[in-house]
Amino acid sequence: MTPQRRLRLSILLLIVVTGSISIPAQFGRSIIAAVAAVVIAVASLILTAFIIVDCRHLLRAKGRERNGLCASCGYDLRGIPRRCPECGRIRN
Repeated sequence: MTPQRRLRLSILLLIVVTGSISIPAQFGRSIIAAVAAVVIAVASLILTAFIIVDCRHLLRAKGRERNGLCASCGYDLRGIPRRCPECGRIRN
């Protein structure tokens, strides 16, 4: 799975988890409502962490490509026509 696709799926999952779970009004301030709020908060933090890691990975790969390096391993690809000799990734 590509980093862009993983990032999109992580953002979609974050929206679904935080937007679709609602606590019924009948529970009010009971223990169940508190537990549900904590679960939603923890899930949101975990998904946000995944999104941040994916963004960093994506930005690092784009920066490497911009500087003439392999996006996967960082090998210097200036003067090499098509494929990275270090990891085998095909250049875009």
